[in-house]
Amino acid sequence: MDCIIAVKSQTYASRGGRILHNAGIPYDIVSIDPSFTRHGCAYGLRVAANRCSEARAVLKKHGLSYGDIIGGNALYEK
Repeated sequence: MDCIIAVKSQTYASRGGRILHNAGIPYDIVSIDPSFTRHGCAYGLRVAANRCSEARAVLKKHGLSYGDIIGGNALYEK
């Protein structure tokens, strides 16, 4: 199962994708229904559930803010 790291814009998704790519973490940019997240995020970075924690840590280390986590081990988590 995959997890989706929700971000606020397509620009953030692209930035996050570059960060994940440089860290060697496979990802896809996906569009999500804004009503599915608490903060109205419309884009997300889909990564394998077993790499979700690593992906979040890498994004945080590089200062990329994100919203909810969908799937993986939690349905909604910040």
